Amino acid sequence: MVSEPKKSSDAELTEKLARLERIKRAARQQADLTRPDPEILVKSANDVPNEKLHTMFGGRLVRGAFQLLVGPGEAGKGMGSVDIMARLSTGSPFPGEGSKWRNPMTVLVCVTEDSESRVKARLMAADADLKKVFFVSGKPANRGGVIVPSPIAFDEDAGALLKTANSLGAGALFLETFLEHLGDREGKKQWSTNNEAEVRRALAPIVSVCRVGSLVGWGVMHPRKSSDGGIEDSISGSAAFRNVGRTVLHVYRDPNDSASKNPWRLLMTSKSNYLAQRPPTLRFRIESWDKDPDEGRAVWGIEGKSLVDDRNAEDIWREIREAGKQRRDYTVRDAERFLAKILAKGQKTIDELKKAAEGEDITWRAVERAKENLGIESIKTGFPAKVVGWRLPPEDGDI
Repeated sequence: MVSEPKKSSDAELTEKLARLERIKRAARQQADLTRPDPEILVKSANDVPNEKLHTMFGGRLVRGAFQLLVGPGEAGKGMGSVDIMARLSTGSPFPGEGSKWRNPMTVLVCVTEDSESRVKARLMAADADLKKVFFVSGKPANRGGVIVPSPIAFDEDAGALLKTANSLGAGALFLETFLEHLGDREGKKQWSTNNEAEVRRALAPIVSVCRVGSLVGWGVMHPRKSSDGGIEDSISGSAAFRNVGRTVLHVYRDPNDSASKNPWRLLMTSKSNYLAQRPPTLRFRIESWDKDPDEGRAVWGIEGKSLVDDRNAEDIWREIREAGKQRRDYTVRDAERFLAKILAKGQKTIDELKKAAEGEDITWRAVERAKENLGIESIKTGFPAKVVGWRLPPEDGDI
């Protein structure tokens, strides 16, 4: 009797893998048969609850929506925000509303740049009802061996913050600087502020908290450094920051009052989704508090100036951009005089020029622009050629 030859181990392995694959395929087919169809929610417009639009401050603030307040450092956006918080807490009229008082409102405040004590001092100067203002922060964190309060991390804290707002009967939420409150507490999720889809996902919890909690929400952020383009391009990062905010406010120093030691500040609106037309620009100054001269407060429309400024956001932005251009022109002219003087004594190395410019408090960028204007020649050496210094161009007739 002749026995059948045994299958090779490779053939057995191949057959086993094929059998496992057939089992997996059958399991997937069965799962597809039993898996429920994707669920899509459909409701009639009649079943959607009615919603009344609640606006304040001439439509600049909307309950249930998130607003954005943009302005550079020392423009007055902090003082302006404190003034808004104070008026919400007492129900006192907003600028331009005459004697129209409202019901006082509890305000939740999340601060990162300023300390809670500093904001409290400003609230006192603004005559806020401190019993109506509550500071909210994340759980304490260990940073370098020091326990510090952490920002609200909306990817983790949105539900808890909403519960807190409901328990306190809060009507407003202020976030400073609100970018620090995006994402999770440990920073495991890395959001790109220049990616529209990621910015929208990061802002979604804030928008939901404001909408579900019927809160007047507003967050402070800085503009980008360049003043090129229109005011709609002034916000640092993705356009989603502007697009998600229902109202976009800006605080800048009045470019026509820049020489003043205490310039007028302008509160202007570049976007207002819920209104037929945007609210007008308002003026305010930062003045000393009579009870403590070291503390400042926002004072609206004083010294014979009307409260309302006739210029809109686009008009003012053009003036800011032009003023910035003029400042840059002055700096470049100073740099031109500097180069003409120092190079009149002979060529200089790049290191010598940078050191001299620093001593004259002239930026290297201004020096580079002045070089182009004056036709300064570069001195090159080596291969590939490397610029090692500059010299004045030859005068007419020189060889």
